Amino acid sequence: MSSASTVLGGWRTQSTKKVERFSSTRLVEDGKWNNEGGKVGMKIKIFFVLIVISIGFSFYYFNEYKIENDKEAIQSSLKVWLNRGSSVEVLEPNVLKVVQLENTKSYVSLFQLQEGNYGYANLIKGINGKLKIISSGQGSNIIHHQILETNRGKYIVLYGKNPNMEINSISVNSRIEEHNFKINVPTEKSFLIYKKVPDNFENPLLDEFILFDENGKEIELYQ
Repeated sequence: MSSASTVLGGWRTQSTKKVERFSSTRLVEDGKWNNEGGKVGMKIKIFFVLIVISIGFSFYYFNEYKIENDKEAIQSSLKVWLNRGSSVEVLEPNVLKVVQLENTKSYVSLFQLQEGNYGYANLIKGINGKLKIISSGQGSNIIHHQILETNRGKYIVLYGKNPNMEINSISVNSRIEEHNFKINVPTEKSFLIYKKVPDNFENPLLDEFILFDENGKEIELYQ
């Protein structure tokens, strides 16, 4: 009876140790499960945040670059751009030409306002193939120029009117001699021409532009 009791006691003792080992193992496994579960939960949260950010960025981006690459769409958007901040639409641009600055993402539009002044608009092409306007200008001078920064360097853009279509070429005598150049002007009533220039090209003054007719004779730069 005593021996059976000892065996029974031994069994109980062994059984208790097994239960303790089982409980300890279960706690470790539960801890691992909770830890893994926490990691998965964190990854889901991060993924969700990234999705929200991506959607927000896409909405902003596609809302910014929304102009179709055609004259009618550009003219409509340009009208809104020129009259922004005004309660009454007073400027009516007529887009005459749109050119891409070689293989850059930059486009330039030549337009004329109802009073006869000429202007330009600089547009950038987005990854969705559409455009947005980033700058513009207009004035009453015969010729105007603008230095534009593109994703492939600097360009000088010249635009304006060609009275009697007598302007054949324009020479730019820069303050830095090696930056001097001459560019042909199309035989049209208005023109929009451009040329790639060095990154250190200085913005020329109006008196640095010299106009020539088809015979190479200098034309007075009048207003």
